[in-house]
Parts: sequence; structure tokens; C-alpha cells
Amino acid sequence: MSLQKSYKLISDALLPDFPVVSEVEKTKIVDDASIFIQKQISLQPYFILVPILVLVFLMAVTIRIAGPSFIVFWRKIPGGKMVERLFRSLVIIKFMENEEVLSLLGEKTGKERIEIYRKKRNV
Repeated sequence: MSLQKSYKLISDALLPDFPVVSEVEKTKIVDDASIFIQKQISLQPYFILVPILVLVFLMAVTIRIAGPSFIVFWRKIPGGKMVERLFRSLVIIKFMENEEVLSLLGEKTGKERIEIYRKKRNV
């Protein structure tokens, strides 16, 4: 199993249920989140990177065998709890940046905020 596939499995398992987005958008969010996670993890120093990569592989295998709901098992393991929180926060960042999610929540997207700013400042 490749590292990118592992990140996709973990991202899909940690994706929030609300607001409900289409399957196409969900796939796009999972792809974006897995790339984002890969970039963030790759920036870590070696002594942090190696244990995280081992736990990534174990989490992905667990999700593959037992299903996405089994991710709560990792909260009971000290290192697993840290990694699960790390991945959940990274997935939530990408989820909340998605335009469809923002529109479902009634929030303005980045483009709308830029337009409002430019109207106020006449830029």
C-alpha cells in the first residue's frame, strides 16, 4: 500500500459527516486533504517523521481491514491518539476550506470576501 493511498484512507475515515456534501466533492476533499497531509508530514524532522509514518501505515491497515469506524481504536493508544488528532485537524482544515462546505454552512467563500474587501478599499 502506497503512502498516498494510506493518507487517502485516513482522510476518508476522518472526514466529518456534517454538512453532507456530494460524493464528487467528498472525493475532491479527500484528495486535497491527502496531498495536504503528505506535504505537512514531509516537513517534519526525521526523528518525528519515522514514528508518524509507522503509525500511518498501521492506521491505514486497520482502516482497510476493520473499516473507517475503527479509527476510534487509535484514541486508546498514546501515540495513536496524537496522530489521530493531527490527521483529524489537517482533514478539518481542508474540509472547511472547500467552497461547497462553506456555502452549505452559509459562510462566504474566499472569492466573495476578496470582492467585499476590494469594494470597501476601491482596490
